[in-house]
Amino acid sequence: MSASHYICFSDDVLSGFQTYYPGIRPEQISLVYPAIGGWAKPATPDAMAEFRRKFKLTRPFFLAVLPEQLTDYRGIQSLSQAWELLQGQKLSRTELVFAFPSHIPVDPAKAQLPQGNGIHYLSLNNPELACAYSSSLALISHSTFRADSPLEAMACGCPVISYQDERSGASGLESLKSTQTAEQLSASLLCQGSVQQLAEALQRIQNYQVRSPLIAKGLERAKDLSWSAVAKKFWNLFEQLAPEMKQNHKERQS
Repeated sequence: MSASHYICFSDDVLSGFQTYYPGIRPEQISLVYPAIGGWAKPATPDAMAEFRRKFKLTRPFFLAVLPEQLTDYRGIQSLSQAWELLQGQKLSRTELVFAFPSHIPVDPAKAQLPQGNGIHYLSLNNPELACAYSSSLALISHSTFRADSPLEAMACGCPVISYQDERSGASGLESLKSTQTAEQLSASLLCQGSVQQLAEALQRIQNYQVRSPLIAKGLERAKDLSWSAVAKKFWNLFEQLAPEMKQNHKERQS
């Protein structure tokens, strides 16, 4: 409580901080989003081709990145069901990839995860994940999936579908907003509702006129979260606050 200023790294943390410490003035709090890892950038055509060969991905695919601790299967179930609906269309033949961090052992049968021809569960390291982002039709973001993935995908030139299922009720979109920034949401295709509506979003994102603007917005958004850009924000914040802190310190001493 003796700090002069506070820095929060996400909207969710900021909201919780203000709830638990209502006495701290808003002007004492700054929101600075963390930088995206330097590995998150568009992969080369050769790297993408090798990635597809290594994991036997022979068709265009959709991607979802799962957290280290998977306790809620709603997102997986909704996405796999929507993908199955899409597969029922004669002109649509795609695959579905669920990615885990490389150190997580994957046993879909033991974990009772959806299985079927064209569904893959892959343990990927960061360079492989960059290839997955760069070569996928779209990343699907859900509140039960890895929170950092939408921005990483945008940095790799991958369009994003931000989905909230209808079972979340009226708070569905608010849940999306608590985990993603307004700029991040504006650079993604928003989809809230039934599995059928998600299937329609999976179909829409394959349209060049839909995906191209999203890719451009995502790349632009990712530029603001490079290490140099975020470091500059910190530097500007420190320069702005330093004189003010010195003055407050002098006043307390006197």
